[in-house]
Amino acid sequence: MEGFWTLQATFDTPSCVYVPKSAADVSVAVKVLAFTQCRFSVKGGGHTPFKGAASITYGVQIDMTSINAVTVNSAKTQASIGAGARWGHVYGILQCTQILG
Repeated sequence: MEGFWTLQATFDTPSCVYVPKSAADVSVAVKVLAFTQCRFSVKGGGHTPFKGAASITYGVQIDMTSINAVTVNSAKTQASIGAGARWGHVYGILQCTQILG
């Protein structure tokens, strides 16, 4: 289990890990998992520091790390941040576009 901020967060052992590439992929996965009553968890950037928050034992982990785009509108007043983005990358983009100054 890679991509977690602390060791405690790696203690869960999911049955499988699904890495969606788009919001539509996430939607289909959640619908299928809910319909089949399969337990699942969602891992964003891996920053949550405790066991059970971003992973699951005997269930499906939805790993959002591929949905990590950071986009800024043309007025430089609003940013859209993907669910799997890491804060270091986000802050770098925001500083380059002068949203953070």
